[in-house]
Amino acid sequence: MDEALHGGSPLRYANVLLILFLCAISFASESAPLRFAAAEMPKPDPCLPFITETYKWVEKHWPDGATFRYYDVTSLEKAVQNREIDIVLTEAGAAARLRSEGARPFLTAVSKRHPNPASSQGSVIFVRSDNENVQKIADLQGRKLAATSLGDFTGYQAAMGEIFKRNYDPEKFFSAVTFVGSSSKLAMQHVVQEVIDGRADAGVVRTCFLEDLTTHKGMLLPLKVVEPYSDSKFACSRSTELYPNWTISSVPSLTAPELRRMFEILLQMPPTSSGMFWSLAPDFSATDRLMKDLRIGPYAFLRGWTLSRFWKEYRLYIFAGLLLVVGLLIHVRRTEILVERRTRELKDAFLREEALKAQTQEAEARLEQFQRAAIAGQVSNIFAHEIKQPLHSVSCFSHGLLRSLDSGSGSPDLMRRGLEKIESEVHEIGRIVDRVRSYAKGHAGERQWLNASAALEGILLRETRKHDVVARFHAPKGAVQIHADELELRLIFLNLIKNACEAVVAAKAPIVSAAITTSGEDVIVEIADNGPKLSEDDLKHLNAPLSSTKKSGLGLGLPIVQGLVARCGGTIAFKRIPTGGLLCRVHLPVSPSEQQELQL
Repeated sequence: MDEALHGGSPLRYANVLLILFLCAISFASESAPLRFAAAEMPKPDPCLPFITETYKWVEKHWPDGATFRYYDVTSLEKAVQNREIDIVLTEAGAAARLRSEGARPFLTAVSKRHPNPASSQGSVIFVRSDNENVQKIADLQGRKLAATSLGDFTGYQAAMGEIFKRNYDPEKFFSAVTFVGSSSKLAMQHVVQEVIDGRADAGVVRTCFLEDLTTHKGMLLPLKVVEPYSDSKFACSRSTELYPNWTISSVPSLTAPELRRMFEILLQMPPTSSGMFWSLAPDFSATDRLMKDLRIGPYAFLRGWTLSRFWKEYRLYIFAGLLLVVGLLIHVRRTEILVERRTRELKDAFLREEALKAQTQEAEARLEQFQRAAIAGQVSNIFAHEIKQPLHSVSCFSHGLLRSLDSGSGSPDLMRRGLEKIESEVHEIGRIVDRVRSYAKGHAGERQWLNASAALEGILLRETRKHDVVARFHAPKGAVQIHADELELRLIFLNLIKNACEAVVAAKAPIVSAAITTSGEDVIVEIADNGPKLSEDDLKHLNAPLSSTKKSGLGLGLPIVQGLVARCGGTIAFKRIPTGGLLCRVHLPVSPSEQQELQL
């Protein structure tokens, strides 16, 4: 060092001076006092003595002491931006705003009045006590408001958050807002005076301020709180949600060891005489939510649209939209492939359907031929039965007339009557032939009033004698009349009774019973047999064409009957008899309605 001072070169002198200068700066920075600041708060406020005691405690225990200064809201934000302070004490709203400038809340005040640091402060909306027109916050719409300043959290912003919660626009809710300013410690008292003097309809102050002002003045204020919360756990009236208490935030000018040291000093500070002390800072999510709703503080950017905000606000939706577009393109391509494949399949299916349709039409044509043949056979049977009687009469009369001529005893009058009778029977034969030919050609038969019970009994007796089966018949006294085509009615009865007789061939004591009754506007015909037991499948197959339970049957009888019953406007149903056999129940209208006749 001596050589450097006395015999060294000028460069060495410069190096020595630079080292001494840096050491001086380092020494000066290490020995600088802590810069403690606080936001101005309106009087009266029980927190004021606590702030003073906090400053004294820090000054006493910080190695190099501390300086203290009050700032208004605007000046305080600039001081944090310029790193002119090290720690700052503010209300919750200011603490949340200063985070965007690098400040970090780490301790919050606790008191006997407010034991929960997360729910200690809010706003009070008040009017004159003689104002009967305002009972709820909604009644304040279009009226004048007095508040401290636009940036005062508990003196204005928290109240606007409550108005926002009620789906109103805070910026358009009041007709006018008078800001008395926040630089004066008496600002909230000025707000109160604005309302008392009638220059404003309502005012906003922090919670507990009205109670503290009443105690300070020693008199009741002519004011009332608008729509206060019902909260027995909170010490004062309030009109809004509650937010964290006064908070100490650190500024990035403090190093990590210094911040840790400050943390230890404040947590070691004993409670004041009023019971106030420092605790860990709570969650500020409620404060952040309020500022986002009002688009203030760190969320002021929401008031204007930029590419940055648009991206920040909607990036998830943009990603979702892009994914949706990609998915849509994939879906479109996949759909095209599926449509092409499906088109080929449909073309193939159409060709197969056309082939099946042709096969079906061919099968239906064959089935129709079978049915016509079956009907022709049944009609022939009826024709033979019907024509037998007039032919027998013609034969008898002819024989009688011939005998009379041979014996010479026949008078002209007798001969005339016999020939007239033969002519009448021939006409009857012609009528029967015409009716059968007309039906066979598909022409609708003539409906007439018929004795259904006599027709049913006659067919039952004839068929049971033919098949050597015991017949049982039940009908009410007198004729059961029905308005129908005689040939169709006989075909229905003939098919059902014939099927029943054929079903009991193997029975030890074959019995076929028929019964006819009336119910309202319907004639009910029941035909039962004691044939073998039928399964569910057998019952289902009864309605299928070309399906028969008889080995030699073609399965055409029942479809024919069903078609004829439908032509008559009736219904047919089958039921298994538990002991064996089948019950067939046919409902036929006594006289079909005009609509049924048109359909037929």
